[in-house]
Amino acid sequence: MSGFTEVLSRILTSIFEKVLAPILEAFLKSMINLAVKLLKDVFAWVEYYLFTTLLSVVKFLDQAFEFFAGTDRGLVISEGKSTTLIQAVFGMSAIHKLFVMFTAVGIALAIIFSVIQTAKSMSSMTLEDKYPISTVLKTAMKTAISFAIIPLLCTFLLQLSSTLINVFDEAVGEATGQGGLTIDKVLWLDASLNAANNPSWNVNSANAEVLQKIGTTEDPYRYDYLYGGYSYMYTDITKNSSNESNFKGLFSYVGFDNILGIVSAVVVILILTAVLIAFIRRIFELIVLYVVGPMFAATMPLDEGKMYKKWKDTFISKFFAGFGPIIGMRLYMSVLPIICSGKIMFTTQNGMLNSIIQLLFVIGGAYTVYKSQSLFMKILNPEAAMQEEMNSGMGMMLAGFAGSAAMGAVGAGIGGMMGGGQKGGKGGGQKTSDSFEQKNNDSNSSGNEANIPAKPSE
Repeated sequence: MSGFTEVLSRILTSIFEKVLAPILEAFLKSMINLAVKLLKDVFAWVEYYLFTTLLSVVKFLDQAFEFFAGTDRGLVISEGKSTTLIQAVFGMSAIHKLFVMFTAVGIALAIIFSVIQTAKSMSSMTLEDKYPISTVLKTAMKTAISFAIIPLLCTFLLQLSSTLINVFDEAVGEATGQGGLTIDKVLWLDASLNAANNPSWNVNSANAEVLQKIGTTEDPYRYDYLYGGYSYMYTDITKNSSNESNFKGLFSYVGFDNILGIVSAVVVILILTAVLIAFIRRIFELIVLYVVGPMFAATMPLDEGKMYKKWKDTFISKFFAGFGPIIGMRLYMSVLPIICSGKIMFTTQNGMLNSIIQLLFVIGGAYTVYKSQSLFMKILNPEAAMQEEMNSGMGMMLAGFAGSAAMGAVGAGIGGMMGGGQKGGKGGGQKTSDSFEQKNNDSNSSGNEANIPAKPSE
């Protein structure tokens, strides 16, 4: 009986080792691979959702920049006509009433100061005649003219600055021909460079001819989401099956470089917030300077216009300092798509290094936009610029947070390169299928932008 049991045990063991074990091993391997793939997909979906949510914030801040900078006139309606924010604020009746009140007080002070200076002049006539009455009368006349010049100067600067901003904005737009490519779309483009299902349209495997078309109006994969009015937002993609199937036919969530995209978006959000705070502060400072202008004009009989000259220089420099961020933003948006589209490869050996250098360009350019206002102030009014830099605590704090986040991301990227060796691509695990599904022509679209070139054929 024991011999039969031993033979049966050997037979079952042999069957398990030679038949069942390979089957179970293959099954477990496939299940593990499936679980890993599902985890990758889940993490990729979560990362893409977070990334596009941050891009929506970037888009909002970019629109707010146009609003506060005065380059978008359609956002502010005053008395039935479109105007810029600063023109609408200066046109408020409350501001006019305050200005009239301060002007009345200023005139009264100017009369008092003129009487005081006249008394000094009469008392010094018998001595050294340091304050001739003719000088006092000339100063009083200049004071009266200054009261009339202040509102005229404000109106002139408002019209001049608005005209120059619009002319420069249109000139740069025509010269660069960006076709409505905003910061959020550029950041999305940078993250999607290796996310196309067709590897021949990814930066890591594209030939020289295709590489020049990636991110342009000749890109059949990214065209709809950069120029065609389709939304890249995860919430819009998953809103209906048509949008989702269209997106999945073109891109792989796993292929997106979401981590560096998230870092770039966070840094740009912090710096744009600092720029907006600077714009808001500038508007309120201009209002304060405009309203109290007559008080400085009233001091002309006492110091022969020295305080009034400081006020005038500060007022004019504050007006034109706003050109700095506007010019910086337009130049930034003309250079950033070239850097982030993969046309400039800093190295062909390491995709992570390319991503880090592109991230540094994004951060450095955004920080330059923030600092461009103080750059103009240093040229127009160095003393006011120095004082402004000493008092700009909030902007410097946000810029410091942005720099810390950027350095942390760069450090993590370098650590990953040293620990994991060289990587060929920006996103790990992207699909390499040579075929892709036909786009669904019924996908929902938010409306094509004006003057957008025709979509290229695939």
